[in-house]
Amino acid sequence: HCLCTLHAADAGKDIYCEKPLCTTIAEGHAMVDAVKRNNIVFQGGNMQRSGKHFQDAVKLVWDGYIGDVARVETWSHDNNNLDGIGPGETDLAKYQAPEYGIDWDFHQGWVEHRPFNTNRWIYNFRWFLEYSGGKITDWGAHLIDIALWGMGEEKQPRRISAQGGKYLIKDNRTTPDTLEVAWEFEDYLLTFSNRVWNPQLLEGTQSDHGIVFYGTKGLLRVDRGGYEVIPFPNNGGCEAKKETGGQLNELHWQNFVDCVKSREKPISNIDVLHNTTRVCHMGTCAYVAGARFASGAKFENGELPDEAPASGGSMLEWDDATQKFVGGEPDAVAIANQWAYREYKNGWSLKAPYHTA
Repeated sequence: HCLCTLHAADAGKDIYCEKPLCTTIAEGHAMVDAVKRNNIVFQGGNMQRSGKHFQDAVKLVWDGYIGDVARVETWSHDNNNLDGIGPGETDLAKYQAPEYGIDWDFHQGWVEHRPFNTNRWIYNFRWFLEYSGGKITDWGAHLIDIALWGMGEEKQPRRISAQGGKYLIKDNRTTPDTLEVAWEFEDYLLTFSNRVWNPQLLEGTQSDHGIVFYGTKGLLRVDRGGYEVIPFPNNGGCEAKKETGGQLNELHWQNFVDCVKSREKPISNIDVLHNTTRVCHMGTCAYVAGARFASGAKFENGELPDEAPASGGSMLEWDDATQKFVGGEPDAVAIANQWAYREYKNGWSLKAPYHTA
C-alpha cells in the first residue's frame, strides 16, 4: 500500500488504507512522513477498533478489571488441506489477454522480479515473503493491534523471537505454514501463533482466531464473535462478563467519514497502523533472519531464493530510538535490518517522483 499512499498524500487526498500498512519498516516510516507532511486524514483498515465489544474489552483491561496483565496470547489458525494453494498457473500469455490484461513487470513493482505465477498475483501474493509476511501480517495485524491497544501503544518490544517453517503444506508459498512469535515488552509477553493446516485448540474446536489477556484476577478472551471474562478466584477474582460481537466495518467507515469532515484523527490513524504493522514485521524479520534454506542458498543483498525456507527463527533485540535490531547473533541482526529496510529496485523509490524509467 506504500506507493499508493505516497502519491495520494502528495495529492492532498484523505486516505482509507487497508492493513498491513506496508511491506517493510522503511516503507512505514515514509508513509508516516507523507501523511503528516501533507496534513491529511488517514484511516487504517483494522476495523476491529471500531467494534463496541472490542472497545469494551480493551477498557476492561485498562481499568484493571482482570487485574495486572503480564501475558497476551493471539492466534489465527486455518483448516487448509496439504495441497494449499497448489502450484499456480504459469501461462503469462493467457493472462496478458484483454480479459485479464496483466502487466507482470509493473505488477511486481519494486521487488526482485520473478517468473509469472498466478499464486504471486491477486490475493495469494500474501503467502510470499517478498510481498508480505504471511499470516502474521494478514490476520496478525488485526489481532496484535487489539493486544497493543489494550496494553499501551507507547510500549515497544525489547526482544523478539520467532520459530517456524514450511513443514507440511506442499504448494509454492514461501511463508511458513507453522509459526510461533514472541515479543517481550518491559512488563508483559505477547505471542502470535499460526497453523495453516489444523485450527483445533486444546479445549476443542473453538474460534480459529482470538486474543486472550491473562490477568491476576481472571482472563479476557475476545474475537469478532464477542468477549468473555473468566474469573480467577485464587487472587480475589472478578465477576464473569460476556458480550456478543456487532458491527465493525460500518462503524469504522463512519469514523473515517466523520474525521474527513472534522479533520480530527481517526481511531486507526497513521501512527496506530504503523506501530501495529511494525511489530508484525519484527516477527517476520526474526523468522527470515534465522532461516535455514533447504537448498543451502544464502540470503544476500536483500533477496530470498525462490523456494521457501525449510525452517527459520532467531532471537533479536530491538532499539526503539534507532528503529533497528541491535542484539542477537551478529549475522542474524544484520539480515533482520536488511530485510526491514531493503531497498527499492526496478526504478522505484520511496522519494518523489517514486519511479523513473
